[in-house]
Amino acid sequence: MGKVNVDDLRTGMVLASDLMDSMGKFLLGQGTVIHKKHIEILKSWGITEADIEGLDQQKVAEETTAQIDRAVLKKCEDYVSLLFQYSNCDHEAIKELKRLKILHLTQKLSSGGNLPEIATLEVDAANISREKEKERLVSAEELIRNVQFISFPDIYYRISKVLNDPSSSVSHLAEVISKDMSLSTKLLRLANSAFYGLPSKVDSVTRAITLIGMDEISTLALGVIAVRFFEGIPQKLIDMKNFWLHSIACGTIASILARNKAKLGSAEERFFVAGLLHDMGKLVVSKAMPQSTKQAIIESRNRLTPLYRMEKEVFGFDHTTVASSLLRKWNFPVVLENMVGFHHEPSGSPSLLGASIIHFANVMSIAFQFGHSGEIFVPPLVDLAWDTIAISPSVLAPTLSQTEVMINEIVKHFFNE
Repeated sequence: MGKVNVDDLRTGMVLASDLMDSMGKFLLGQGTVIHKKHIEILKSWGITEADIEGLDQQKVAEETTAQIDRAVLKKCEDYVSLLFQYSNCDHEAIKELKRLKILHLTQKLSSGGNLPEIATLEVDAANISREKEKERLVSAEELIRNVQFISFPDIYYRISKVLNDPSSSVSHLAEVISKDMSLSTKLLRLANSAFYGLPSKVDSVTRAITLIGMDEISTLALGVIAVRFFEGIPQKLIDMKNFWLHSIACGTIASILARNKAKLGSAEERFFVAGLLHDMGKLVVSKAMPQSTKQAIIESRNRLTPLYRMEKEVFGFDHTTVASSLLRKWNFPVVLENMVGFHHEPSGSPSLLGASIIHFANVMSIAFQFGHSGEIFVPPLVDLAWDTIAISPSVLAPTLSQTEVMINEIVKHFFNE
């Protein structure tokens, strides 16, 4: 017997032991023959794996891949090997991400699709060198101090004032948010989206705050305001559509993983916003030092080194330093600053679990090519981050499925007025 992921369960399989939920509640008994209805119920209960007689996950995976056309399988395996070429592929979570990515691609090819193009950057080494000579490198502190678009929108400070006033109520917060039509529209769309899956339509900001919570709505408002703020910054080096797609995917994955951690309570919005903003420092750096940014990206790809490490080599700092400095300047919650600022090196964060979840969400969003923000190869997964999150690899398949359902809807709600 052995553990089999719930997405790989098939009718006729037999439970090798009693199946319990995360709270120890009995669900199905040993010897139960699995039927289609069982699989649907287990997924709805959030069960990610089960003990099955005579099988384990590796054997089931081998049986699945044996049914795929060998030429298609080989093409997808080669592609995924390229995508994961400098990640730590012996890690259990990375192995599962690779397996899921291969299956994802084989399904796409079998249905007539094509392999995604790995994003490239046009290279004119001589021009980069010439332009870079004209470009003065500055410290992260000077960069933040000199950026002209640094002032944050007033609506954020009005929301903060309400939250910091102990006499404030739901109606006070709703009044402030409702005065900003774009913000209130986006928040209502999110409240009615798959992100929450509420049973009835939310038709007012007041009701959204009542159902979701003042802190939670305010955290989402921070994310919406920050995205809107950066939308006005012209970028020639970064594809903004892909940048925000990657950012939203990272936030979506982070919120799903947070939901699986019962002790986090109602912190999903915090994780979503941290994922949404985790790479915003790249926008500031690439605008101020475009040629140096291009050099860092090219060197990262040529030397198969994570981009943030090349940024440190080229700039003397990386985008996380800029992002955390911005959040500090804007008086964002410290926990968000720590999650964003340490998402590449979570061991240094006072919010270890939060930074670890953002770290893994970033790795997973790159693996499944939900947009990109300069990093196109899957970076190594920090062992401590995975150990801190403390989830089974069996969680990754349902997380991917949920992300695919949610992401397009969230993108639409964020960027359509």
